[in-house]
Order: sequence, then C-alpha cells, then structure tokens
Amino acid sequence: MKILLVEDSAVDRMFVTHSLREVVDFECDLVPCDSLSKAFEHLAKASFDVILLDLWLPDSEGMQTCQRVVSAVRGTPVIVMTGTDDRALATEAIRSGAQDYLVKGAFPGSAMARVLQYAIDRFHFHQDFAQQENQFRQILSHVPAIIWTTDCDLLVTSVQGAGLQQIALDPDQVLGKSLDATLFAKSDCDDAASSSFVHSHQCAIAGHAESLESRYNDRLFEVKIDPLHQPETGIVGAIGIALDVTERRNLDHEINFARLIQQGLLPAFHPQLDGFDIFGGSFPAKQTCGDWFDYLMFPDGSLGLVVGDVSGKGFGPAILSATMAAYLDVLAESHTDIHEILTLCNRLICKRRLDGQFAVLSLGQLHPGQRTITYGGAGEEIMIIDRDGNQKQKVLSSGYPLGLFQDSRYDDSATVSLEPDDILLFLTDGFREAMNEYDEQFGDTRIVESVASNRTASAREIFLALRQSACDFADIHSQQDDMTGIVVKVLDAQDKSCQSISG
Repeated sequence: MKILLVEDSAVDRMFVTHSLREVVDFECDLVPCDSLSKAFEHLAKASFDVILLDLWLPDSEGMQTCQRVVSAVRGTPVIVMTGTDDRALATEAIRSGAQDYLVKGAFPGSAMARVLQYAIDRFHFHQDFAQQENQFRQILSHVPAIIWTTDCDLLVTSVQGAGLQQIALDPDQVLGKSLDATLFAKSDCDDAASSSFVHSHQCAIAGHAESLESRYNDRLFEVKIDPLHQPETGIVGAIGIALDVTERRNLDHEINFARLIQQGLLPAFHPQLDGFDIFGGSFPAKQTCGDWFDYLMFPDGSLGLVVGDVSGKGFGPAILSATMAAYLDVLAESHTDIHEILTLCNRLICKRRLDGQFAVLSLGQLHPGQRTITYGGAGEEIMIIDRDGNQKQKVLSSGYPLGLFQDSRYDDSATVSLEPDDILLFLTDGFREAMNEYDEQFGDTRIVESVASNRTASAREIFLALRQSACDFADIHSQQDDMTGIVVKVLDAQDKSCQSISG
C-alpha cells in the first residue's frame, strides 16, 4: 500500500510511521511531506493508494485543505487527521469528499491500518458503483421507453428514457411534482385514464405490481408499475416503465386487415367433382404468408389445382401471392394449356417482382372424364400414393420457379393416369422441411407414412392428419414455415363418401 502522509508536525509523522510499521502483515510505502504544495508535487509525479491529510498546514488551513485535495485527486481516497475528536468537523470532512476521519494518537497501528484498507475498498466500491450507475443511465437514455420513480406520496423522483422525446415531456418540469399534476394535467387523457394510472401507483406502493395500457397525447403505452424497494427500509415508492406501442398496434391492425383480405382470396368451397374427393388448406406460420392454393375452371371443363409458395415472409410475399392468384384466374378464363399459362404468368411476374422474389408453383389439370391429370410444376413436384399406401409416382417440375428468368418455358408435360384410391399430394415445403430438435426434417418418407396410415379417410382428414404429424414431429407450438396444400383422393365410380380416420 502506497501512502502519502501530509503532516507538518514531525512528531505526528513519526508516530504514524512507527505505528504502521509495527502492524504484522501490513506492508506499506509511506511518503511524508509537510505542506500542501509538496503534496501536490508528489501527486504529480506518482500515484498513491491513499492520502492521510492533516487539515492545518503552513499553506492551507481547515476544511479548505480537504476540499482542495479531494477536488485535485478524484481517483485517490482521502483520510482526514486532526488533533481533536470533533464530530461536526468529521461530518463536514465526509461531506467534502473524505473517506474517513482519524484523531491523531487515538488509534493503535492495527486500527489505523484497518481504517486505511477499509477506506480504499470503500472508495473503489463507490467509484465502481458510480461508473455502473452512469453507464446504466446512459443506456436508459437510449431505451425507447419512459422509466420513472415516485415516492410514497406519488411525487416524481426520477424520469428518463428516449421515449420522453415522443411525448415532448421535459424531465425538469415533472421532478418533485405529483403524477396527476405533472403528467395528466398537460395531456388529452380523460379522468378515467388519469385515475387508473394513479391508482396503479398506489397499488404498487401497497406491494402489488400492476400492468395496464394508458394513453397520453394520442400515444398508446404498455405500462408496468412495481413497488420500489430499498434495503432495510422496505417499499419507498413505485417504479414504472412505459413502452410506446402506438406504431406496433397500428401495424397489428394493418396486418390483421391484410390477413383477412388474404384469407378472403382463398377458395371458400372445395370442388364437388365426380370421381374425386378434394380438399385444400393453408396454415400460415405468421399472420400473413406467401403460400396460397386455388381452384381454376378451364374453358374445356377441366379443373385446375394450384398450390404456390412465394419466397420470403411477411407483406411482400403475401402481396405477390395475391397478384399471382389474380394472374392465373384471368389466364385460365381464356387458356386451357397449363404450360402456356405458366409461361405467360412467369413473364408477367418477371416484369413486376420486387427484391428478387420468386415463386414455386404446382399446377395440375384434372380431366374427370378421362381420370387423368396433367401436371406442369414450376420448381415443385407432386406425389401420388397408391391404394396400398406406397409412393406410386413423383411427378417432377416442368421448369424453373416463376419470376427467375423471363424467357423460361414450361413445355415438359406429364399426363398421368389415375386409379381408384390414388391420393395426389400438392404440398408446399413447409411440410417436408418441418424440423425437430435434432435438425432432422420431416421429409418425403414421413409424408408418405402419414398419408398411408390414413389412406381410408377423406381428403380433408388426410390433409389435417398430415399437418398434425408434421407439427408433432417438430414438437412445436407454432409453425416454422407456412403449410399449404391440396389433397386429391380418386374415388371408385360407386363410392360417394369416404371413411373417417380410424382411432
């Protein structure tokens, strides 16, 4: 421990030096000087762990000595020494920044050593605490919220946070004033809002945490108010945090509106086609999605089955999927060849796509009289499961995903003959890519197993059971990706209904 001893009395310097050297296991480097000017010279040349300071020196007297040293060496603790046991003087020294107060000759070396060590530890603890508090305040000043405290009389004792700028509230105007007089008197809040806000603080002071929503000058806040505890003294007031959720709520309303529109674009009914049981569904991972399914009526009486998946998540894919659905509807009114429809749709999308978005698409054309399907996928395939639950065929894509290359063509057709009890699966990748905690995907094999185990059920029940199997496999409460698809079950000519899932 390196100590600067500032003492003009040679006798007192000798006493301190001798007392400290007699202490067992206490090593110190004691540097003495007899004036304040010499003390400053030493401090300019070297650093010290602690300063023992006499208040009465040739070039400085009384409390002014303490104040000058403390202000000059903010990184070093100061212990004041005087010849009298004056409590008032000791209190004044502590208030001036000194760590402790010693009466000359009144303490043995061991006690003096403890005072020195405690003063150093206490000084650095306070410094670290002050630094952490300052960092905390700086962080709070950038938090997009408002944080405040009150005493038990509901007088504001602190308020900070970047959220203050949003409501143009100056902290200096509210400190020391009551909640109802400072906040709500200057806002457009009604009496009920003001009363609820104040009541929540009263509940917090009584020991009960409160949560509420509160409006202030056309802004909506989520508010959490807790009791403010202090060690040994208990509850001394309330602490609250308010987060401005105005934009988030507005966005939620817009998302819900977009979701309703998107749901309204999905088919309200499933086709009743002789010889086929058809069911489609869409389960978004979020409130809006880029998946969709649709049924198209072609001029020749055949039925189009559409399942699409636009890359990405959110509003952009949702808008593009709705646009594509509209393109396909219009094209199906005047075209029967699905490959021609895909080619034209791709050109339209390439002209208007944003941020590199593209879409994979399954487009099948059912010919009920012939019991065949013509398939023209854009980056996607379909599976056909036979009556025994085996994968009968995987019909591959006839071209690239839509929106990648403007000159893409989709001429590779595949027309497949269908047998009674065949099951056709038009699915987006949300099914096969459902992943469990071991990073294993649900995959095609498990899709086939799920369909096979429910192959005697209706198309609707097969679809819902498949989705449940994928979710159970991933062991999730919310989907990782959109799950959309169409299940087509080929019926016997005499079969008018389907059995339910057993078990």
